[in-house]
Amino acid sequence: MNLPTPVVFIHGFIGTFDVPGWHGPHLAPDLLGYGAHRAAPPDGITFAAQVEQVRQAIDAHFGGVTVDVPRLNGRVAPPG
Repeated sequence: MNLPTPVVFIHGFIGTFDVPGWHGPHLAPDLLGYGAHRAAPPDGITFAAQVEQVRQAIDAHFGGVTVDVPRLNGRVAPPG
């Protein structure tokens, strides 16, 4: 049985949105400075730190499974 590829939504620097209409496995992690990470020190919020935060969230949520990160706002995280 082929399971659907999990999708990770990264919603810019405006917080996290739930995706109630998406029926497959998905994740919309809080970025540094928002939601669960709103107390992150401002000087520690860099693009590299955000990429690492998202990577850790993906690993914690999906383990070693390959995920799809759709292109939003014309930007995607660079390969690590």
